[in-house]
Amino acid sequence: MVETGVTTEKKLSKRPEWNKGKGAGKRCGDLTTGTWSRTSSSGKSYSLSTGVKIQKIIGIDLSTSRNYASNSKLTYSLSKSTRMLCGNNEKPGQASKIAQYRN
Repeated sequence: MVETGVTTEKKLSKRPEWNKGKGAGKRCGDLTTGTWSRTSSSGKSYSLSTGVKIQKIIGIDLSTSRNYASNSKLTYSLSKSTRMLCGNNEKPGQASKIAQYRN
């Protein structure tokens, strides 16, 4: 067997654009270069039995799960060109999901 020398990239979904549109100013904030983190002592476990449906491609579907821990910490290392964080439904400190953007 030999390698073909060819690769393929398949994007599963578009990146959310929480930094644009109505309400972006309420969901985003500029930060200084360095480390930003948020800790939490509450949360819920979850699982998705059909997290990625790719059986036709690799022969199986993939599931995903997240276990709950009494302490969790989310940390971003912010570079000079990417110093904006946006939440999906609130400022990053309170949002349920967070993404990093260039400002």
